[in-house]
Amino acid sequence: MYEVVKVLYGLRQPGSEWNAELNRWFLNQGYLRSLTEPCLYYNFEGQTITLVLIYVDDIMVATNSEDHKCKLFEKLDEVYGIKDQGKYAREILDTFGYENAHAVGNPMETNVRMVSLDANEESDLSFE
Repeated sequence: MYEVVKVLYGLRQPGSEWNAELNRWFLNQGYLRSLTEPCLYYNFEGQTITLVLIYVDDIMVATNSEDHKCKLFEKLDEVYGIKDQGKYAREILDTFGYENAHAVGNPMETNVRMVSLDANEESDLSFE
């Protein structure tokens, strides 16, 4: 995660100007903008997949290549003077005991059958 340190104050439309600027930059870098989620950009280079999610002035990057991530971060820092906030995210995970947590593809059992109940029926299912 990154924090933008360049001042945007004083512009009439700082949010839309910033979004337009980032859109131009990512498109010029070879990223594609998602048609269904306009704050999501993606890039496929060989076996490398990179996803970039933008929310106001926060930029989150997910990739399967540490080298590609470092190069992208260097470019973003060079152009926009951003700061890497990843170490703070790791500290939060450590604080709450999730430093060794692993992502899972599907956190729910895949063989669960969902059933609809009438409004008057009560469930005997336990959530433990």
